[in-house]
Amino acid sequence: MPDFRAHLHKGERVLWQGRPVRKPPSARHIRSETALTLAVIAGLGWAYFALSGYPVPRLAIMGVLILLAAVLFLPLILAAIATRRYLRRTAYAITSKRALILSGKQLFAQPLNANTRYRLSGKVPETLEIWDAREQARAEVPPLRFQQLPNGAAATVLEGVISGVSPPDR
Repeated sequence: MPDFRAHLHKGERVLWQGRPVRKPPSARHIRSETALTLAVIAGLGWAYFALSGYPVPRLAIMGVLILLAAVLFLPLILAAIATRRYLRRTAYAITSKRALILSGKQLFAQPLNANTRYRLSGKVPETLEIWDAREQARAEVPPLRFQQLPNGAAATVLEGVISGVSPPDR
């Protein structure tokens, strides 16, 4: 778990911290799914041309179909890899003064005060959205999102901070 101490203001303390829990598909899963997709597309393309009676070299057909499949599925594969990398580098914290997201070396913060609002998705894994009602009304700042949480523990701590009832030091 990343150390949030370097990002805390004077007098601020971490009350809760966590990470996204759902693991994206493994690289092995992506490779096997891609190989299966390529095999199916190549097989269907070969069958179509073999049964249609066109005098086209089969190797050229296979090459074109594999290239087409790669172009179609490459964005999906890259998105899965990017998601996996993001989840591995992301951590969340609720402090006595702010909600924090640390992603790699980037820190995103939302001050917690009487104007802070939040919404918990209610689906597991949960998403907790946190925003300032004044900023949201002006549509200036999007809500801070803690995604893929295992339970509502972060929302419970957040509610305490907003209402002025922080949990005691541990």
